Amino acid sequence: MSHYGSIEKIYEALENLDKAKEKELNAFFKESLGIKRTPIKNLLLYKEDAIISKKLATIKTDIDEIQELDINRLKLDIDKSRMNEEFKRLGMNSLIK
Repeated sequence: MSHYGSIEKIYEALENLDKAKEKELNAFFKESLGIKRTPIKNLLLYKEDAIISKKLATIKTDIDEIQELDINRLKLDIDKSRMNEEFKRLGMNSLIK
């Protein structure tokens, strides 16, 4: 990732591999990373999954409603003793404070 900068650039490079570069990349996988079977085929096969995973993992910060949000409106007034009772009742003892 550090070499290409983004998942899209990785796929761009993979999709434009000629045979010589593919052979070189396979050698790198084997010699430098200890990967005996090349992952290129599976990387290309599951490209859409990788792109969707990136989108799911990206935290959106450019939302107008968030820019004007008052953080104090998000604070909850939680009854801690009742919360601990519920945790105990549900067997979630590791969450009891």
